[in-house]
Amino acid sequence: MTVGKGSLQYRKVDGWGELPGGVTFDKISGLAVDSRDRVYLFARTPNPVLVFEQDGAFVGSWGAGVFTRAHGIYIDADDNVFCADDKDHTVRQFTTDGRLIRTWGEKGVGSKTGYDGKSPETIVRSAGPFNRPTGIAKSPNGEMFVTDGYGNACVHRFGRGGELLLSWGSPGSGPGQFHSPHCLRIGRDGRVYVLDKENSRLQVFTQTGEHLATWGDLNRPNDIFIDAFDRIHVLESPGQITVFDLNGGIICRWGRDEPFAEDGEHLKRAHTMALDSKGCIYVAGCALDYIVKYEPVGASRSKRSAQTIGLFETL
Repeated sequence: MTVGKGSLQYRKVDGWGELPGGVTFDKISGLAVDSRDRVYLFARTPNPVLVFEQDGAFVGSWGAGVFTRAHGIYIDADDNVFCADDKDHTVRQFTTDGRLIRTWGEKGVGSKTGYDGKSPETIVRSAGPFNRPTGIAKSPNGEMFVTDGYGNACVHRFGRGGELLLSWGSPGSGPGQFHSPHCLRIGRDGRVYVLDKENSRLQVFTQTGEHLATWGDLNRPNDIFIDAFDRIHVLESPGQITVFDLNGGIICRWGRDEPFAEDGEHLKRAHTMALDSKGCIYVAGCALDYIVKYEPVGASRSKRSAQTIGLFETL
């Protein structure tokens, strides 16, 4: 079965992902790919980080007892693994085999935003890191950016040494404001692309927080990657992938009305996606407990850019 449009067409790989006995695909909140094209699933399960070879062979798992609730995962060019835990208000850095390197945020302590722990509508002010952080990205110079998140309304920028440099954003729907900033990526042009989920839009910023543009015509976007041709792929909650050019023009859309499996289901409530070096796209859902691999057909095959390793949603 082929999905997609024009030069961006993909073929579903049947039966991807071999799991050992007693382990299931359950509540997958994030996906990332390392430099060897190993695929990392971040799930709300007893063993939250599941690692697979590109062909779907199971490698192992780690993270038991570490996380309160998995949300976003990101792997940088040096194979550092970053995990956002939205319930204990932390971002952690690991090696690829699960050794903890560093933690940002105070475990179990959210910043003071007025958030009541249930509804983002109760946020009255933005604050420092963190209150339910959601997404992570690295810039080409090694700085870290975090969307924060379900209990906050801003983006935080950290220096190469891990120190907080600045934060921007406030609750609302105006330019530069957020209602559940959910995921982000930094393009080769240096711009910061932020998914503003509950405002159903993508906002573009400089790395100092200056608002440059707003792209609408999205439906509760969850995840984002930028490919080697600077095309910006956005995963929306109804199971649709929208591809933009750098000016915000829509190149194509696919997925919403195309079956992903033999049972005729669709990419409903798709939560996260990632891209590997061969141009294969992995998509997973937190509600339906699945992961799907699509391999490119013909002209859509491409090498991955340094910014395409990634993740994220909440349910």
